This record gives sequence, structure tokens and C-alpha cells, in this order.
Amino acid sequence: MEERIKRLHAEAEAALAAAQDGETLEQVRIRYLGKKGELTQLLRGLGQLPPDERPRRVARARGIELARTARQIRRDELDRWDYIVVMDESNRRDVLSLGADPARVVKLRDFDPEGPGDVPDPYYGGLDAFEQVYGIIDRSLDGFLEALRPSLDPGTGL
Repeated sequence: MEERIKRLHAEAEAALAAAQDGETLEQVRIRYLGKKGELTQLLRGLGQLPPDERPRRVARARGIELARTARQIRRDELDRWDYIVVMDESNRRDVLSLGADPARVVKLRDFDPEGPGDVPDPYYGGLDAFEQVYGIIDRSLDGFLEALRPSLDPGTGL
């Protein structure tokens, strides 16, 4: 499947580079992204993957390799990080019940420019649910990094 994605990507880039006018660009768009387009069909097939594999496929489609899996935080780890970033209120309560400093436990969507809340669990949804959650996490991480920027050491170059 990954090889097919890479092949489609290369083909689409070549077709876009060869397009000489708007009509040809529209034909390329339809060929790859239309309702019956090649990429659209391929992505529909991803929805049939087991839920544990869908996040990896969504990430790989964006050039990101997920090397680790989620796990529960342990009480002896609470002082390892400046911040503990959680996805939802239930996670927040669980981490606080371990004795974490409330000032260091933040919900990721508190930094979402589209508004605070919980990051929804995409597990029981289709591929589109994983795509939606990726978007939420991506823009919320940007907001989190912006919030941290003033506290960073100016000598770090960040």
C-alpha cells in the first residue's frame, strides 16, 4: 500500500508539472482527487484497516513515522517533564489523581485556535475521524509551541 501511495504521489506530481492550462489541471485534480479518483479510492480502502493501524497510515501519508505507541504515565515520571499534555478531561483527572502539579497538566485543545475542548477518540470512527483528529492535534501543537515561545531561552535559536 505504501508503495502505491508513493507511486500515485510521483505520478500526480509529474502530471501537475506537465499541465499547461487550467483545463488540464482540473483533469489531473479529478483523476487523483475526484469522487472516483485514484487517491480517493486508495484512502477509502484505508478505512477498512484495523483501528490500531489507521493512525500510522494517516501519519505516513503526511511523511510522519509513528515509532511508539501510547502508554499510561506512571507516578514516578511526573517530575520528568515541564508539562504533561493530555487529550481530554478524563486523562487530565487521571494524571492529577497520580499527584501531578495542576499547573503543569494542560489539555492540548486549550491551544487550538478553533477553540478548547477534548480531542475526540477516533477509534470507532472511519478514516475521516483519524484525519479530523490529526488536524486538531496538528493545529493545537502549533498553538502550544507558540504559547511556549516566550519562555524559551533566546540563546537556543528557537
